This record gives sequence, C-alpha cells and structure tokens, in this order.
Amino acid sequence: MFGEVADYAVEGKVQYTYLTSDLPKVKDFKQGLQGRVFQRCFDEARGYFTWMMFTDLDEYTTVSEPSLGHRIPDVLRSFEGSAGAVLAHRRSVGSGGLEARAPGQGVLASFSKCSGMPGDHLKGIAHLDYADVSGNAHMFNYRGGRTGIRVGDNATVLQAHAKANPTTSPLLIYHYMGSVGEYARRAQLMGSGVSGMTTKDLAFYRQLDSNAKYDCPEPTRIWAQMVKDGAVRPRPAAAGPAVAAATVPVKAASAFQVPHQRQRRTQHGWSRVRQAAAVAKGITSRRALQ
Repeated sequence: MFGEVADYAVEGKVQYTYLTSDLPKVKDFKQGLQGRVFQRCFDEARGYFTWMMFTDLDEYTTVSEPSLGHRIPDVLRSFEGSAGAVLAHRRSVGSGGLEARAPGQGVLASFSKCSGMPGDHLKGIAHLDYADVSGNAHMFNYRGGRTGIRVGDNATVLQAHAKANPTTSPLLIYHYMGSVGEYARRAQLMGSGVSGMTTKDLAFYRQLDSNAKYDCPEPTRIWAQMVKDGAVRPRPAAAGPAVAAATVPVKAASAFQVPHQRQRRTQHGWSRVRQAAAVAKGITSRRALQ
C-alpha cells in the first residue's frame, strides 16, 4: 500500500505506520491483527482529529446526496453534536467474470456487478471522543451518552455490528472482491481474514461473487467524473530519496514513542510529533512539513 500513498506521506498529508505481524486465529477481536491496529489508530488519533473512518483497502465510500457536495465532511458536520459514530451499509461488488486486472487497471473502472441490496453489516466513522474498539470491525463501544447513528434514517445503533432494512443514502460503501484471481489469492493467504475471527475460503468468495449479478454503475460514473474534472491524483512516479527515506519503519524515528511531544494540529502547521518524524526520516523540505 505504501506505493499508493508515498507522495502524500512525504508531503506530511498521510501518517503511514508500518507494522509486521502474523495473522493469528483469535476469539477476541482486540487480540487479533485488525483489532490491535484499530486500537493503535484510536490511541494515536485522539487529540488530533474529531473523526476517523475504519475502512479497508477494498471498500470505497460514496456520498450520493448532491446537496452535501458529495463530500464526507459535509455529511459528518450535522452529527458532531450527537453521534458516537456515523454508520453506513455496504454493497458487495463482484468480479464480473474478470479473471485478472491488467497493470494499472483500477478497481472503480473495472467492476460494476453488485449484490442486489446492501447487506445488514455496518461500517463506521467514529467520533474519537465517544467511541472505542469493540467486538469486531463493524461495531464500536460508546461512552458519554452517545450511540452510533445510521445515515439515511438516523436510527440508533448500540453495540451491534448489523442493522436490518439497510439505507443507501447519503453514504454507501462499495465493497470490492476484485478479480477472480485476486480473491482466490486472498483466500489462500488470509483464510481467517485480518481479524483472525472469520473463515473466508474460496467457496465463501465464489458465493459472494455469484450473488453479484446486478448492474451498479454509480462508482464507475463517479470515477469517470473524477477523471473528467482532473480530480484523480496520479500514482507517485519513481521513488526519489525523500520517498525512500519515508519507508523507514516508525520505530526508527522514535517520534511516536514520545507522548509528551504531542500537540494538536492547527491551521498554522503540523504537530511537533509529525515534524520530528519527518526530520528523523530525512524529510526536511518546507513542502514536506506543510
């Protein structure tokens, strides 16, 4: 994934944390790889940000309501005073029979066959002051008198990972399986998923794929509009010295080991901890720290 965000990391717009782990089979979500990553994100983001979305590389979130400017922050604004998390449903996107993607062939432009309706499972954007890690990747624990709120009907969601009668607006997450070859490899390498609590073998993916037989042109349309508007940022070119320096594991920088250095990010610049990490990685340009 680092190759996709290397230029953002060098510019100081993305904090990239490199972790190594096996994929243990666990009964407690917090003990598995995904749960531990979730907890680290909560711990490091509090004090810097209001919201954090816990999503996967194969999930793309769309804002279907034009009055909200097709922008996630505009959706969240009305929930800042009430929600512990803003929750949305997912619609599965199948392979469409594509065996393999060509190099550089993107996901949004490649797949347009979906399940008929979104599933009951939820994914969320957590308010970091009122939510915390819970029993799986689809739910949160809440405090301060707040709960999860589902977009579309403002239904209350307590400690639950799913809710019936899924809504589709203003937020909907498209969950891509990729090509047949991609999900076959995933089943072979990650049979327990990143959570360590599921069983996702080849039969599981084939069943999902067989259910994805309905046209869903919206993500492809969004992609085409982004290209037309010049809103697609090219992948990073050849990795220069700054990008190479940014691949140094976080522990080498030691910046995130110093809690007392943490400050909130303001409109005047990034926190000292981010600057310390950049300096430790050899990134010293003004542009990199803005």
